[in-house]
Amino acid sequence: MNRHLSPTIKLLALPALGALLTGLLFGFLSYSIMRERGTISSLETKLASEKTKELSLKAARLLLADMGDGAPGLGSYYLGAEGVAPFIEEIEGIGRKAGMKTLLIHSVTLQPLAAGSIASMEELRLVVQAEGAWGETVRFLSMLESLPLPVSFSAVTLEKRQGEAGMPAWGIATTIEVAKFKP
Repeated sequence: MNRHLSPTIKLLALPALGALLTGLLFGFLSYSIMRERGTISSLETKLASEKTKELSLKAARLLLADMGDGAPGLGSYYLGAEGVAPFIEEIEGIGRKAGMKTLLIHSVTLQPLAAGSIASMEELRLVVQAEGAWGETVRFLSMLESLPLPVSFSAVTLEKRQGEAGMPAWGIATTIEVAKFKP
């Protein structure tokens, strides 16, 4: 067998080998570029999201700096620094207006708002239990929901109980959360 290749085969094999190597290089570069584009796109999305968050936070800080604690309207939307006692009295008054037989506020706590919130504010939490007829209980809950403050409720429980003179009574237990200015 002849170990030498003819010059024609050598002439044809070199361009074929060059084309094969060029194709492999082109494929590798195309894959690398596609992968980098995906990474760049992901980073651009994250950057845009962070920029939007930063601009929103900056706008809120500027608004609060312009308004100050004595801003008209803001004090009526959030509890003031000394607003805990009046708010508790308002809850008790709502219970009386709704006709609740009993109303107890078991716990009053103040704690920081969630991370990233406004530093000059905190959260007031009240654990409330009350008892009355079905209509009174529904009216009480409806009146609490209608407060002109951003109030949230957690763990609202309604329970049918035996009331006075064998009449059914309904108990309600809830935690009321509202934002307030720090003193």
